[in-house]
Amino acid sequence: MRYGSESQEAHKARVAALKSRRDEGEPTQMESKRMKVLFAVVMVLLFAGPVMAQQAVPSYGEPSKDKTPQEKTDEREAEKAYQRSLSNIPAKAATDPWGTVRSENPPKPAKGSVAKRPPAGGTPN
Repeated sequence: MRYGSESQEAHKARVAALKSRRDEGEPTQMESKRMKVLFAVVMVLLFAGPVMAQQAVPSYGEPSKDKTPQEKTDEREAEKAYQRSLSNIPAKAATDPWGTVRSENPPKPAKGSVAKRPPAGGTPN
């Protein structure tokens, strides 16, 4: 019996070689091709997700849709409730984080004494 253009012995040798390669853990050509196809499909799917997410973004030039009367009244009621909640918050006095460090009355300079400038070539502070 002939297997294509090769003899039966050659075919058995080729099958034995493939089996030994499989036993060693090396993938056959068909398995390698399947892995390449699977890898390509996975990559396409990974890139398709973000692309699909970007399609529904409205542009700035689109006119806004008209609201129904119910939506308008709901929005007005929500705004009124927000303003009422803001009026319930007590007004805070201005806080002074350095208030405990400062004295009540700042020191006044002595009369007649004027602070002198250091000379131009003096030592820096």
